[in-house]
Amino acid sequence: LADMASMGMVCDAMIHGIRLLLSNLKCTMATASPMPSRVPSTKPSRVEESVTQT
Repeated sequence: LADMASMGMVCDAMIHGIRLLLSNLKCTMATASPMPSRVPSTKPSRVEESVTQT
């Protein structure tokens, strides 16, 4: 898992430049986020208008 995290940091450095990576250390996560407690509904009863407008 640590290898994946360091690989992500390397990819960020290659894409955005090492200077950006060093100036904004919050661009990569040190630890994984927890799993969601519930699964989102596949058929929501309501959809925000901003989602459907293009």
